[in-house]
Amino acid sequence: MNSGRQIDEQLAAFKAGDEKNWARILSAAKRHFDLWAHKRLEPLCNPFKLSYVHFIANVNINGSTNSEVAQQAMIAKQAMGKTIKELEERKLIVLEKSTDDARCNTVKMSESGKELMLGAYKECFDLTEEYKLLVGEERFETAVEVLLEIIKYHEGLAKKD
Repeated sequence: MNSGRQIDEQLAAFKAGDEKNWARILSAAKRHFDLWAHKRLEPLCNPFKLSYVHFIANVNINGSTNSEVAQQAMIAKQAMGKTIKELEERKLIVLEKSTDDARCNTVKMSESGKELMLGAYKECFDLTEEYKLLVGEERFETAVEVLLEIIKYHEGLAKKD
């Protein structure tokens, strides 16, 4: 068993590399994106909730079921159901009975929902362009490719569980 001193030394070694700590980097990136999204998207839909980003980023333009959107967003179906209910109350989406399964609804964007979605995509495009100016297009594309590989790796791990 490690002594208190050994643990302190090991922790100090890890903390020395905090600048490149993967968990810290991802956490900070997520937090900064959330702050950016709230600031840039609230004028399009006031009040704006960050849960709307999960929906907008994962719904199919021609419609999706709650289960499909939740699976794509990697969140619980119940949590997505709550977001869908809020978006329906705000008239940003419409629910239609599924032609494939009468127990399911197809979620489609209303016209005002499509305007929100387009505005959100334009804002994200602009942010992407800012990132490319900041780090260069080639480095940005490399970063995206690396992140996609890491995501694929974790999806593979999830399938094994």
